[in-house]
Amino acid sequence: MLQDYRCDIEPNPSASNTCLDHEGNLVLRARFDQPTHRLEITSRFVATTFPNDECELTESSSLPIVYSDDEHLHLAPYCESLALEAPARQLLNQLVAANDQQPVQFLEGVNTYIHENIQREIRHDGGPQIPSQTLARRRGACRDVSVLFMALCRAQGFAARFVSGYQAKPEVDHGRRFLHAWPEVFIPGVGWRGYDPTHGSIVADAHVPVAASRTPTGAAPIEGSYYGVAVESRMDFVISTDVQ
Repeated sequence: MLQDYRCDIEPNPSASNTCLDHEGNLVLRARFDQPTHRLEITSRFVATTFPNDECELTESSSLPIVYSDDEHLHLAPYCESLALEAPARQLLNQLVAANDQQPVQFLEGVNTYIHENIQREIRHDGGPQIPSQTLARRRGACRDVSVLFMALCRAQGFAARFVSGYQAKPEVDHGRRFLHAWPEVFIPGVGWRGYDPTHGSIVADAHVPVAASRTPTGAAPIEGSYYGVAVESRMDFVISTDVQ
């Protein structure tokens, strides 16, 4: 629950407005009319998080998951298949069989498998790897394992989306914090439920989401465009949290 929020931008934008995008994310849009050599954005917020209840389906079900007609109408963009090559298909079949085709048990199995078999890494540049790359390398950043999780789930009919946000613990031992990513899956009778394959846990009160989208690019915390001739740019960031 968001209790307080403030966003300061330097230089001051010539115009700005806040709105909800088509996926329900709160978006601040800013426009600048004058040239500048720097752009500094400082976002501060206070949020209260709560643990999740145990996740159980309200009725018996098996894989592949089937949504009601109304649910499918709204969830269709989040159900679009992601490419799965032979190794990923083989893994999918193994996970379905190992979890007796039970939906929630399957989700927990996927989460555990990725956590135990894909080594975590920090990769500063580039978009997410495709699932076959992550499986072949046996290494991946949080965005990579999130896409792998989504692909496996969508192949069994689940609606799955990509979430960016923050976590309570630093990602690396030296304490520097990075934006985190994890997937959410829509479970009938439950709603969107987050899993964190990077840590092998269910998303609860140790995570704060910033944006959610059917694609990783849709959950980027900052995006925009600029005009200029022979422009060179450099970006840096600092993330700090105070967990109580």
